[in-house]
Order: sequence, then C-alpha cells, then structure tokens
Amino acid sequence: MSDDPTLLDSRHDTDHTAPSAGDTAATNDAQEPRRQAATSAFTPRSSQWETLEHMERLLAEIRGALDAAARDAEHRPFSIAATVGAILQVVVGGLVVLSLVDWALGASAPTIMLKLAFAAVFQLATLTAFVVARGR
Repeated sequence: MSDDPTLLDSRHDTDHTAPSAGDTAATNDAQEPRRQAATSAFTPRSSQWETLEHMERLLAEIRGALDAAARDAEHRPFSIAATVGAILQVVVGGLVVLSLVDWALGASAPTIMLKLAFAAVFQLATLTAFVVARGR
C-alpha cells in the first residue's frame, strides 16, 4: 500500500457535491495541453503510430490463429473406426446378456461358450477400432 498523501486524500474525499460549471471549464482547460501533446505524439506519419498499427495487426492475426485452434480442439472429427467400435461394443454387450439368459434358462454349454467366444472376438475388434480412432 502506498503512503502517498495525495492518494490517501483522494480515497477519503467525502465532498460529494457536483462541480460547478467554472470548475469543469478550468479542468478541461488544464487537460487540453495534455491531450494535444498525446495526439501530436501519434500523428499518422510517425513511426510509433506505424509500429502500433503493425502490432495491432499481428495481435489480431495471433488471436485468429488461437481461435481457430480452439475450435479445432473443441470438436473431434468424425471417425468411422470409432463408430464401428461403438457398434461392436453394443453387439458384445448383447452377446454377453444372451449368454447369461441362456445360462439362466439351462441351455447347453457349447451354445453359451459359442456366444461368449464371439463376444471375446468382437471385444478385441472393438478395442482395435478404438485404438485406430485414437491414433488419428
């Protein structure tokens, strides 16, 4: 925190009356040389002005590139491999459920094992499809 007395006085100023017309005119007259100096320093012909315009163009270009990268990162592209993997995962779940139903109803062991074998093969195909989709 600063110990500057002018800052402390302005923070604790309790006079909330509106300035008179004469006060605002005096304030505007006092600020006029400062405004003229600021505008004369940045004339359209000055190299500082050109540098600022160049920096503004570069920053706009960087912002555009960052916005494009954020849009690309937000959405993953469509992948046939991921779609096939999802469909195969549903088939695997269905085969496992059918195997459990067959087991509960007393079906033969070879029938249950055949469905579970197909489920295992399809599960490997599902994992392969998801790995291929992630690799892109």
